[in-house]
Amino acid sequence: MLHLAQKIASFFVSKKLISAQDYEWAVYGLQRRLLAAVFYPILFFIGFLVSDIYATVLFFVVFTSLRHRIGGHHASSAVWCLINSSLIVLCGLFLYPKVTDGWPTMVHSLVGIIACLVIGMAGPCNDPHIAMTFEELNQNRKRMMRELLVLVAAFMVLSLLSWGDQPCETAASAVALAAGLLIAGKIQNGGFIHEQE
Repeated sequence: MLHLAQKIASFFVSKKLISAQDYEWAVYGLQRRLLAAVFYPILFFIGFLVSDIYATVLFFVVFTSLRHRIGGHHASSAVWCLINSSLIVLCGLFLYPKVTDGWPTMVHSLVGIIACLVIGMAGPCNDPHIAMTFEELNQNRKRMMRELLVLVAAFMVLSLLSWGDQPCETAASAVALAAGLLIAGKIQNGGFIHEQE
């Protein structure tokens, strides 16, 4: 994927669609999109094997929207990325529901809210491949906080609804896994203080 992303970015530079100084950024962005085009069908298939379509879609919506805002751990290769992503889907849609079977909706809501608090205190993670400026990081943090507020409100409402158990469970697993990857990313990038330097 890296080679294909480099060829596409080089073509864009040669046609002056992007500047030469944006080449690395374009390679990174293209590589992520190419990997997503290959990985998402596989990951959705895994999700459909272990859960229903509604839980799978909700899990992906919550997890990926948060992941885009907060960043976190990145695998060292495309193969490891697919393996890690598959494990995340299995943990979120199969393992978490098995381990928490019988938990009341209020507990799932509490798990989700605590995970939101962890993300709010620790996020976002400044990925070295993107290397956001302080201003960009601050804008991303504001968007992240808005999304977290929506999620906290959703957890509170879902805990009151008679049909809210499965959506609350699914969203809680997605947010908890996103929080875990955020912490792993902070550690991967050299810790919580080093990353801001």
